[in-house]
Amino acid sequence: ILLFLLHTGLRVNELVELRLDDVEFGHPGTHLVVREGRHAESRRIPLEGEVRRVLHEYLLVRPNVEGENHLFLSREGRPLSTRSVQRIVSVRAQAAGLEGVSPQALRRTYASRLLATTGDLVLVAERLGHQSLGTTTRYMGQSAIKQTNGTD
Repeated sequence: ILLFLLHTGLRVNELVELRLDDVEFGHPGTHLVVREGRHAESRRIPLEGEVRRVLHEYLLVRPNVEGENHLFLSREGRPLSTRSVQRIVSVRAQAAGLEGVSPQALRRTYASRLLATTGDLVLVAERLGHQSLGTTTRYMGQSAIKQTNGTD
């Protein structure tokens, strides 16, 4: 879950709503389909490297509960709640001696790394599911965007 949040930039509510069929295995690579809502378009996020490997490993041990299609389940085979995910992140961060780690911080880290790697604010907006570049600019902060553009 931690790797998934860090490598996809998903919101917690998007993570807990993922279904098994939202993971597309195939060419060209593995993708995650994030459904925005009943009438909105979905977005595709590539799953690469470590997060793809860990997902494959998780699927091998994921509880097989008849009729349950959520991707992430508790040990009891029930869908995780947003609060459960927040608690998992908090407990694991504390165990690692890290402060200030939250699902939101992992999302911002994903966005910052993607922007630093690609320099493409439009791509960051698409991956985060933002409807406008203005939202992404506010989310990222002007200083992060200026540093990426080399104007700071």
